[in-house]
Amino acid sequence: KVRLLQILPPQLLAVVLGTVLGLGLNLGSMNNGKFLISIPAGLSMHFSMPDFAGLLARRDLWYAAAMGVIMLTMIDGVESLATAMAIDRIDPYRRRSSPNRVLLAMAISNVASSLIGGLTIIPGGVKSKANIAAGGRTLWANFTNSICLIIYIAVGYQLINLIPRGVLASVLLYTGWKMCEPAVWRHVAHVGRDQLIVFTFTVLVTVATDLLIGIIAGTIMQFILSALACRGAARACGGREVRLSELFSNPVVHKGWVGDEYHIYVDKPVMPTNQRLLQRELDGLPDDVRKVTVHLNSDPSGWEGVGGFFMNPVDAAEQVGDAWHIHLTRPLVCFSLMKLSDELDRVPASATEVVLHLDRGVLLIDHSACDQLNSFITELKASGRSVEIRGFDRLTPYSGHPSSGRIFRGSSGTTQSFPQPV
Repeated sequence: KVRLLQILPPQLLAVVLGTVLGLGLNLGSMNNGKFLISIPAGLSMHFSMPDFAGLLARRDLWYAAAMGVIMLTMIDGVESLATAMAIDRIDPYRRRSSPNRVLLAMAISNVASSLIGGLTIIPGGVKSKANIAAGGRTLWANFTNSICLIIYIAVGYQLINLIPRGVLASVLLYTGWKMCEPAVWRHVAHVGRDQLIVFTFTVLVTVATDLLIGIIAGTIMQFILSALACRGAARACGGREVRLSELFSNPVVHKGWVGDEYHIYVDKPVMPTNQRLLQRELDGLPDDVRKVTVHLNSDPSGWEGVGGFFMNPVDAAEQVGDAWHIHLTRPLVCFSLMKLSDELDRVPASATEVVLHLDRGVLLIDHSACDQLNSFITELKASGRSVEIRGFDRLTPYSGHPSSGRIFRGSSGTTQSFPQPV
């Protein structure tokens, strides 16, 4: 309720009070000043190039170095994209960041920083929020912030050296607590049980091992839950069970002439593992064929759904009048979210209405994809355009949360309308 505490970040307040307390206790004279931060004067004299020759000469360091590179790349990449997505939603001008440019900028900055002995660099959510609150509108706000930091470190390093290390430890504990406090668990549980399972499993594995293994384990758990849900939805949809061997066999079960037409019957899943076999059948058509009819099994199988996790879910997009129609034929999950986002970004400015067609193959929409659709609808609503999602009501939500995942459970499932702009 105190206005100063609403403006001043708690981490900064802790640093100020901790520094004052450290001066009062005279921590600088204790244990040779090791209780305080130590930034040397003349930073340019302390730049150090990586010792690649020393690393290559010591094979015992190769594994640790490789794990460090992989872990930092994954953490920095995920956090950078998550920060960019979060800031896009609070941008008053509703601008969209380019994920590729974010990752490219992060890569260049990290390489440059590492070559002079620095740490990795990622976009800062707190800094971006502060820039927006202060009236920042362009990239000059980030540039000004960076220049001020350089000046502060170069000129005011003596003030930084007054900060006790224990204060930084308390800030780290506070940050970790805010990421895993009971309110976060309640929010995740409200989104859906699947998200609570993934969240809990990832936290436990991270605490028991390390962050890299935790991220990998959480991703695998998300894939397993999505795969099981997709196979269950396929059975509810009437899709037949498919043996694993059929994923590598020719999907064409019969072919031949019917009158003057050539018919091809496909009754097995078409996936990257057997796609070349189908292409071979199409390339081997008789020379005198003038018309070909391909018969596809209309009921999707669970394996087809799982195989589509990493493929573009959009089968076709076209403009009919003033409406832009997008036809989706595969599950919408986090693993194909970037492809879905790219397709949604291609909606032309001339379209006053967007119609999303969810085919029978869309057996599952996970939390990440549903959240993306929510953001897409909000953006179009802000621009005065409308959105219609056809086939969405046949999917049952996991919970009452607007971004909860959805799954096909059969005609008896309870449906809930998707929030539509007015």
